[in-house]
Amino acid sequence: GRDATAGARPSGALADPAAGLRSFLGQPGRPGTATALLVDRTGVVTRVLPELGPIDAYRDDLSALAA
Repeated sequence: GRDATAGARPSGALADPAAGLRSFLGQPGRPGTATALLVDRTGVVTRVLPELGPIDAYRDDLSALAA
């Protein structure tokens, strides 16, 4: 299969100090926890990962985004 990271764009951090994005997405702030948004090339959020865990949990999503 195709490596999900092949040709991938660098990821970026998004600051949300006023918690507007978290509120819109219905995600509470959790200190010490990283929330990730998987976004396609058109800017559509395809998945919200409230807490990053093992990559196996979202590897298929990454592969689909890289395709």
